[in-house]
Amino acid sequence: ENKFYLKKVLKEKLSEESFQKKLLEANITKEIFGEDLQEKILEKYLQETYLKKVLENKIIYLRAFHAEEKVISKTDRGYYILYHGDLSVNDNVESVLELIENVFSKIGVPIIIAGKNPDIKLINTIKKHKNIKLIQNPNDEELQTLIQDAQINILHTRHTSGMKLKLLHALSVGRFCFANKEMVEGTGLENLCRIYNSFDELTEMILGTMNKDFQGKEILKRKNILETKFSNKNNAAIILKQL
Repeated sequence: ENKFYLKKVLKEKLSEESFQKKLLEANITKEIFGEDLQEKILEKYLQETYLKKVLENKIIYLRAFHAEEKVISKTDRGYYILYHGDLSVNDNVESVLELIENVFSKIGVPIIIAGKNPDIKLINTIKKHKNIKLIQNPNDEELQTLIQDAQINILHTRHTSGMKLKLLHALSVGRFCFANKEMVEGTGLENLCRIYNSFDELTEMILGTMNKDFQGKEILKRKNILETKFSNKNNAAIILKQL
């Protein structure tokens, strides 16, 4: 009975490569399943390992393609804070709502929230606050102007999910970019943003930045990274080299 149960468990786990390796190293599959099955597992494991090594030598890492080839941020200062995104996406809606509750509603700073197809709950929440303005479904040109003229672009997410194109866009076009760690983790752009770890910290950062000029040295810092490591032209050249 115990042997039958063990067979059942092992069959369920045979598709797991790490478990296959452990079976082979322990040399127990022969006793339970016989020589033939052990050889098949071994063959499968070796094939996948070899294939992985081949692919590792062929895989080329490319940064994300994005809208801006050059950094076109303005110096001096803006007068409002901007949050932008697809406002029909649940993560964005929840992000904005918690920003409104914990930060935006507590500071006397003009806030613009812009994006497409805003959720009705978000619309009703924004109506309650005089310092917050909603711009629904801006076109590309309008959004570009909003990002570029803002004093601060807030980039906030509740989940780590890799590179966000709006992060690259804000850094290429906007002035100060404030982001939480979930937004920048693993992007290579951490040093170009001011990172906050709590809403209280974000509030302090905002109040300490609204009267500051965005300087040319910050733009140069962005150019050194975005126009080299994140260059669309460089990415295209890498692809062409492989053809």
